[in-house]
Amino acid sequence: MVKGAYYPLFDYVRGLAAVGVFISHADKYHYLPEEVGNACVQIFFALSGFLIGGILLHSKRMDIPRFYFNRSTRIWIPYVLAIFLLFLVTLLKQGFSDPKFGEFFIYMATFVYNCFGPPQLAQSVHHMPLDGTGNHFWSICVEEQFYLIAPFIIILMNRAAAIALLTGAVMFNFFVPHEFAAISLGVLLALANRSSWIIAGSAIAAILSLIFFQYEIWMPFIAVTIIAIAAQPGESHGIVAKAIGGASFPFYLNHWVGLFAISAGLKIGLSYPISAAIGFGVAATIAVSHYLIIDRSIAIHRSRFFTTKRGYLLCATGFALVLIGATFGLVMTKA
Repeated sequence: MVKGAYYPLFDYVRGLAAVGVFISHADKYHYLPEEVGNACVQIFFALSGFLIGGILLHSKRMDIPRFYFNRSTRIWIPYVLAIFLLFLVTLLKQGFSDPKFGEFFIYMATFVYNCFGPPQLAQSVHHMPLDGTGNHFWSICVEEQFYLIAPFIIILMNRAAAIALLTGAVMFNFFVPHEFAAISLGVLLALANRSSWIIAGSAIAAILSLIFFQYEIWMPFIAVTIIAIAAQPGESHGIVAKAIGGASFPFYLNHWVGLFAISAGLKIGLSYPISAAIGFGVAATIAVSHYLIIDRSIAIHRSRFFTTKRGYLLCATGFALVLIGATFGLVMTKA
């Protein structure tokens, strides 16, 4: 991976993946395969692995506090706002008469929802905030867990050990499917400097897995192949393209508001296409506003607030939150 390179096609990949999740969740009549939304998430995972792997590949031990500071401010602030919005709508629409609501918000806030939320979806969907509306937050928790451990793998371990560990994570997916396979492949792509043999190998693995294995096995290989093809260094395609890429994260976080708008449109008698267009417009407006007002401001001003101490403090806070959430989840599942 080229140090400091910009990959203009990634703006479109992010935007299309976020829209794909929205379309999948808005697919009221099940025209699309049910895996479409998850496939888009896998692409996000491979992209994160590649970009974060590339950043850490060119980092030293002294850069670790800044890495945690940048990742925390980039992810936590929009995520906390998204959880607060979900909390507020849940409070107004359903109240908190069901004690399970609080349990799921704790999982979200401590970045362990992926471990304790989705496994309860089938049996407890009506005990979740807004009938499981925030279930997509599981992927944010997966990425946060990856961000916490990534410096230990890429910076503090030697290169051979890191590659062996990541390869092992990918191979383990053949026996026990898990959500870190696409991220691990993305990191391996960065560590291999996007070499042609890695791209060819991912494509061949994707084809073979598609033929011989189930979705959970082959999708990570397809995801990383897409990222490898799109990873062409170059100049930005302009402010609109950057806005598409930048707004993809808040769009993904808050696209459920657009889904509610679709439901409202259908209830008042609007056709599904018109309701879907309105819902998408609502979600896109929120996302672009969020990007321009919040995300872009964070990116511009966060360096002013960085100190090494704050970086380590955010690192410790991240690990503490996951530990608290995991402990709480284990206690609740045994109760």
